[in-house]
Amino acid sequence: MSFRKRSVVLSTLDGANSVRGQSPATAPLKPLPKGVRPSFLTGIPTTSTGTASLDALLSGHAGLPLGSLLLLEESSTTDFAGALLRYYAAEGIIQGHEVVVIGPGEAWGRELPGLSERKDDNEDLKAKTKGQEERMKIAWRYEALGNRRALAAPLEPATAAQTPADLFCHAYDLTKRLAIPASSKPPVYIPTLPPPQPQPQSHHPLFHSILSTISTILASPPSSDATTPVTRIVIPNLLSPLLYSPSASLPTNILHFLHALRALTRRHAHRLTVMLSLPLALYPRSTGIVRQLERIADGVIELHPVPAFAERAEMRKGGTGSDEVPQGLVHVWKAVEGKRGTGIAIGGEGGGGGAGMEGGDDLAFMLTRRRMRIERFSLPVDDGDEDDAEAGKPGGGERKATKVDLEF
Repeated sequence: MSFRKRSVVLSTLDGANSVRGQSPATAPLKPLPKGVRPSFLTGIPTTSTGTASLDALLSGHAGLPLGSLLLLEESSTTDFAGALLRYYAAEGIIQGHEVVVIGPGEAWGRELPGLSERKDDNEDLKAKTKGQEERMKIAWRYEALGNRRALAAPLEPATAAQTPADLFCHAYDLTKRLAIPASSKPPVYIPTLPPPQPQPQSHHPLFHSILSTISTILASPPSSDATTPVTRIVIPNLLSPLLYSPSASLPTNILHFLHALRALTRRHAHRLTVMLSLPLALYPRSTGIVRQLERIADGVIELHPVPAFAERAEMRKGGTGSDEVPQGLVHVWKAVEGKRGTGIAIGGEGGGGGAGMEGGDDLAFMLTRRRMRIERFSLPVDDGDEDDAEAGKPGGGERKATKVDLEF
């Protein structure tokens, strides 16, 4: 039988015993980079996707954890996922992160949305930030209770007086174009098509030049700042024939590329995030190659445009009503570090559609002239029948029952 003093507890954090009531001796924590905060779920560093509603989808993190690879699928010939990718790139530029765009050229970067100057958009973000700060104050008190993940990631409490430049997620306006601040770098564009006259002596894989360029960017030493800048990799329209050669869709090429990207996210888990889109109109989810890509990714979200919703949105634009009508549905097939008890495995290896916003799993996306967001889905009300019924037009709907009609 072994004995130990009741006043001494065993600590697994530093391999030594610590007295109850005293915090273990740890090295001073480095400050988090700009645009990064601890996750509300696990305490790991998290950055924003540039869309507050998309941040709310990521299983309680309220953002995209560093070291994650998020796959956006779109089951149509539309490009709604491209708007989310532009938000993601624009947020990185505003926060001073390194943005790497693979595939399209500088023309894609010139269409990044600018910051919104509308008062209602900024007030919504401030209200959400205030609520998140209250959650952060509660989570901050548990920092010293021995949570391994919380201690492994440097935590930084949110302050009450935040300027717009210090916001975790900014509001953007699609009708404006982003002006790159003087403190930020312009995006780095990496082409995907091979050169017209490839060298015959080269026996490297198809994506070798892209991976080598990314590795060079990640290996570059940071500037005079104490923190290492966060790197965001944006890959719009993966395997599109307009951007990739026909041999890129071969399993030996694309799977090697995705596996290498995931290895980079694990090696640089403190500074790298990847977001890419895949057109399901060319590569359906029933194919084996797409299933393999979903297994490699940490999170998979599908945008499913509905033509009937799009027609209704076009009709509402011409009227006096609001044009914020859903254009399609959102399915979460795989969550990033999901919550316990939702059927989604911790660590991003499991799958399932149980992740969603607070209050339900039925989600829809809407793209207006100024912004795009994801909200809970509800069947729209047919305003035409209600207007006709109120006007008393024949055939315009059921007439309200009066006291005279209620005879038995």
